[in-house]
Amino acid sequence: MEAPQKAADFTPEELVQRVAFLEAIISESTSIIFEKEDYISGLSAELQAERFKYAQLQRMNSGYKRESLISSSLPDQMILEFEPKTIEIEQAAAEEHEKIRVAYERKKDKKVHPGRLALSDHLPVVEITLEPEEDITGMVCIGKEVTEELDYTPAKLHINLTIRPKYMTKEDGKGCQMQVIAELNRPIHNCIACAALLAMIFTDKFIFQLLYYLIQQRIGQMGVTLTYKHFRVVG
Repeated sequence: MEAPQKAADFTPEELVQRVAFLEAIISESTSIIFEKEDYISGLSAELQAERFKYAQLQRMNSGYKRESLISSSLPDQMILEFEPKTIEIEQAAAEEHEKIRVAYERKKDKKVHPGRLALSDHLPVVEITLEPEEDITGMVCIGKEVTEELDYTPAKLHINLTIRPKYMTKEDGKGCQMQVIAELNRPIHNCIACAALLAMIFTDKFIFQLLYYLIQQRIGQMGVTLTYKHFRVVG
């Protein structure tokens, strides 16, 4: 075996060439190492992906087997259930809810309906008798069905024609005579509206706060046309 050569055995030119050769070998080796490391990293990533796929397939396979598993226990053997049944839970919840509802209905006070409001006794009553359209010959009346309704009669205007006969007294000792006639009591002098019509106008104006043109339209629906100057006497 040859002994290694010493640095003194080489000339400077040989040493430079030797160093350059070694540097080239080292650089090539380094690039090869980097390539191998990249290749190893790619293989590791592929291995991890394949392991994940294998785990998923194994999980799916084991789950399928559990669904199609045939029990090997004996038919007469008692089965211990670790999970409660959903149907039994729903039935128990429904029964408990029904018990709570019944208990609440029993405790709740029942309100007595006061019935229909009775009509006032001071109103006039108009009786209307309705007989059946069928022939009631030979039938016996066994009772009456009474139905109350609150009716309304629309307001209407009419003319009061007041006739006051005039009389003349006999002549007295001086030969004088005096005319006698009944006194005409009117709320407003020279006003053609009677007390009832004036009461209606005053009520609409000062109680219900209606404007004059609304009162005018209301009276117009009764068949009499009034203008604003007619209200100057009453306003």
